[in-house]
This record gives sequence, C-alpha cells and structure tokens, in this order.
Amino acid sequence: MLKLNKRNNDSLLNYDFDDFFTPFTNKMNVDILEKEDSYLLKADIPGIDKKDVELTIKDDLLTINIKAEEQKKEKHDNFIRRERVYGSMQRIFTVEGIKQDEIKAEVNKGVLKIVLPKETKTIPKERIIQIQ
Repeated sequence: MLKLNKRNNDSLLNYDFDDFFTPFTNKMNVDILEKEDSYLLKADIPGIDKKDVELTIKDDLLTINIKAEEQKKEKHDNFIRRERVYGSMQRIFTVEGIKQDEIKAEVNKGVLKIVLPKETKTIPKERIIQIQ
C-alpha cells in the first residue's frame, strides 16, 4: 500500500523575486498510479537537476528531499544585480508491501519517476489444525 504520510513535511522557502524563480518556489506536485505489480510515483520537479534530489527509504517511509540553488545575474550600465535562491522541499510517503531493494528512479524532463514494485502475496495453503 502506498499513501501520503500524515507526517508529510512539505516545506519550501518562499521568495518574492520575479518569475525567474517561480518554478522552484512551487510545491512539488505528485501523482501516484497503481499497477498490477507496482506503484508509479511521478513528482513534478521542473528545473531541478538529479544531483539535487535525494531518495531514501527507512521503516516503510519513502522520503524525497530536494535541495537546490538558482542564481541570476543582470548587468545594466554600471549596475549589477545578483540574486540567489537556496531552497529545499521534502515529501514523505508510507510504502508498505514494497520490494525495497528493487525500487528504481529516474529524472526526465522535469519529472521524477519512482517505480515501487509490490511484494508478491502468498496465499496460505489450507491445512488441518490439530486440536490438543
């Protein structure tokens, strides 16, 4: 089972700069699809490089951490404008019944895709229970 954790710790430093920084200051939107043998989690992370993304799993909690920096420079006559934004965001998901050693992830065109294979369910065989 895959679900949002109540301890979800979405945090992001908000800045009042111009539109150059807008993609980073938006919340990380996530879609979760259930397939027959896996879950597919898609997170929108436009403008974020894969080196700035860290995925961890511990105690059935999948954590997505993003720490990034953007910088803008403008020159006009004798005036130089430099702005830097440092920010981070985090999402935490409860992932039960997942083959943790087989989780795969990739970043492509601003989308983080995480494949979480389901554990195979074993159907218990019928057996006779001895009464003592």
